[in-house]
This record gives sequence, structure tokens and C-alpha cells, in this order.
Amino acid sequence: MSKSYGKFKSVGALRGSNTEFYRKRNQYMRRKNRFILSNLLKKFSIDDVADYYSGFRLPKKDTWAEPTDGTLKIDAKWLNGYELNGLYTYKGKYIKK
Repeated sequence: MSKSYGKFKSVGALRGSNTEFYRKRNQYMRRKNRFILSNLLKKFSIDDVADYYSGFRLPKKDTWAEPTDGTLKIDAKWLNGYELNGLYTYKGKYIKK
């Protein structure tokens, strides 16, 4: 199998997983929607609730609030001839992907 080389390589800034963050976030949305819906049902009939309730939504992806910092794009100049976690330069201008 051949190795692939490129001018840039995306590398994770911090190790970790965002799974628990998004689980808690979805749990918060479900709890908030349940709370809003129960309060509306106390005040209005079930037929009128559809007119007042639109649902509480958060964006599907929130990269700024995630516990890990996403990725960095590095190039051969950044590595400067050194090896970093199995990444190395090739011909001084490419990075092994």
C-alpha cells in the first residue's frame, strides 16, 4: 500500500470525544421541550397548543462550545523537518498523511 502526501494535514488540537457533550445537550433540549409543552397544556387545550408551540431547538453542531478544540491545519514549514506523532515531511514541502 502506498503512502499519500499532501501540502496540508488536519490534526486534532486536543484529544477527547464530544459524545458526552452532545448527549447532555440533547437531554437538555428534551427536558426543555417537555417543560414548555407541559406548561402550555396547563393553560390551553390540546387543540390550541399547536398554535402556540413551535419547539425549542439548538443548532445541530456547535463547534465553539465543544470540549475539544477541533482541528489545526499544519504544513511542512510548521513541522520544519521534525516528526510529530507519525507525521513527517517529504521533499521539504509535503506532509505524509
